[in-house]
Amino acid sequence: MAFIRTHWISLLCGVGGSAFIAIAVVGMMSDRVEKQMAESAELGAQLRSLMTNPKNEETITAEAARGERFKQEYGETVAVAEQINRRPPLLEGVFPVPVRARGAYDFRDAYRQAVSRLAAGPLAGGDLPSEADVQEAARDIEELAQREAEERGEAPAVARTEPRPAVPATPIAGLPVEIAGMRKPGMATGTRAPGGPAPGSAAPDPRRDPRARASIARARSIRCYVTSDPTAESPTFHISPIALSSEEPPHDQMWYAQVGLWIQQDVVAAIADLNEQAARRLKPEDAHVENMPVKRLVAIRIGGYVTEHGVIDFPLAARTPGRIAVNLGSAFTGRVSDTQFDVVRFTVQVVADQRALLGLIDAITRQNFYQCIGCRFEVVRPDDPDYAAGYLYGSAPAVRATLDFEAYMSRSVYEELFPREVRVALGIADKGRPGRKP
Repeated sequence: MAFIRTHWISLLCGVGGSAFIAIAVVGMMSDRVEKQMAESAELGAQLRSLMTNPKNEETITAEAARGERFKQEYGETVAVAEQINRRPPLLEGVFPVPVRARGAYDFRDAYRQAVSRLAAGPLAGGDLPSEADVQEAARDIEELAQREAEERGEAPAVARTEPRPAVPATPIAGLPVEIAGMRKPGMATGTRAPGGPAPGSAAPDPRRDPRARASIARARSIRCYVTSDPTAESPTFHISPIALSSEEPPHDQMWYAQVGLWIQQDVVAAIADLNEQAARRLKPEDAHVENMPVKRLVAIRIGGYVTEHGVIDFPLAARTPGRIAVNLGSAFTGRVSDTQFDVVRFTVQVVADQRALLGLIDAITRQNFYQCIGCRFEVVRPDDPDYAAGYLYGSAPAVRATLDFEAYMSRSVYEELFPREVRVALGIADKGRPGRKP
């Protein structure tokens, strides 16, 4: 008994432990425990099977295939983008350095011809009538007067009808918009149009006015006014100095001329397409400038490359400074030239049907990677100087719009064509001359 009294706690714990073991053994022999053990064994077998023969191999293969398809589609997208962005040079073998001794001169000649063709072709553009056109109209008027005199049995007039030096007045009756000398729509009675007769004086017969007749004939023979003469005070197109020089063109100037030509060709193509769409809805005799969405291409000016250090100017011929300033300030895009794209700013000014303005912006942006960054416009009012100059814009409400754009040129497409001077200016090679701050 003394032993039990001394070790009763240990004996009690031993008995309790034996009881717990007995209960656990009995519990483990129950159906629930056997079921849990079987499930655990099955799960262990599945894990061992996945380690030796993984069941997610199909998923991994599918994801790998999807990744390959993405790479392929991305490559195709890049190829299409480069194809859209790419423009071929005027001549092969001139960039970055001409391979022929006369390569630079040949490029200059090709550039001159390309600029002269911008107004022709699909654009169907034309200037205001020349003095030769006015003289021809004067002869037509004289012949008409002689025929009328013969029909009346009168002796033909001896004196020739000479064109008047002043801007004529009234065009042929029935035209939707009158030129200088007539009362413009919305003008008060007795108001004198610029270049027209004084209030109360008799308006000259447009059938007898050579300049009015020539203006009407020109308007009905073209779809868009352009000033194609490169020596004019404000020509339509941005013309590089190399076109007016007899010296060998510098390589960088050749490249800037080429880029400017590409942009202008795209703008001209956009306007021509927009006007062509309108012409298809008209009778052939009505498909002329007065009924076109874009009535006059006033100017295209190329600013230059926009870089983080400033602007690399695309020079303009000294004899053709023009009056249009390119917006080289900050833009909402915040984009500058980098390793992926070179950014070129340019500005387009037009006289257009105000209802077609958004369509024109869309048409230009669709030509290439172009982004409109600004739009300013003013209404062409009845007393606008254009009417006094002889422009006919039709009866639709017209605006003079100035549109600013950014062009994005893929570096991977064009870098191999950059002359050394251009590479230096863009910071691709050693740092060169700094750009002009925008």
